Amino acid sequence: CVNRRRKVREVVEEVGGVDVIVNNAGYSQRGGFLDTGADVVRGITEVNYLAGVDVLDASVKGMISRGNGPVVVWVGSVQGILPLPGRAGYSGSKHAVKGFCGSLRAELDGVVRVVTVNPGYVNTNLSVNAVTAGGAKHGRKDKTTANGMDPGVMVRKVLDRVERGDDEIDVNWDSKTRIAVWLKFLWPKKYADFMVTRWKKEKKKEP
Repeated sequence: CVNRRRKVREVVEEVGGVDVIVNNAGYSQRGGFLDTGADVVRGITEVNYLAGVDVLDASVKGMISRGNGPVVVWVGSVQGILPLPGRAGYSGSKHAVKGFCGSLRAELDGVVRVVTVNPGYVNTNLSVNAVTAGGAKHGRKDKTTANGMDPGVMVRKVLDRVERGDDEIDVNWDSKTRIAVWLKFLWPKKYADFMVTRWKKEKKKEP
């Protein structure tokens, strides 16, 4: 939005310009689309995707004019590659991030580095703050999240890969994740069948 872009420009001017942008804002959801609805999806999309677009719109031209090897790092998610049921808004927003960065990388080749980070599970409060039906917080840490990578470790791994020159950084993908990625692209119908089974199991757990 206009106000968001104006605020970013004010901050950039206040600090004297920027050469590196890291887009890492985001939140998730728990629940099917029919339960959570369009307003939840819209809110997630605003924070996870459109806010980042506004940040870049307000800063990238200035980064180019400074000519100090500008870098944009946008933290997406493995769910921007592997959509999960019960996460339609979140997964959709992360797909948007990955697609946008892929296009922008080609447009700004040789001018601005555009890096996309696609992490697996990281031990943060993402699931605690996830939105459920009616906009309430999920309020608890999922087991997969609790067993995820320490955030500090992830940051160091990402920085190492950025310094190495990688533009697509997949971090903390276990063997199941890697198999699922290959399955989705090589045998999409089988991946879809697995997701249907997963969703049915999740629905059975509901009170």
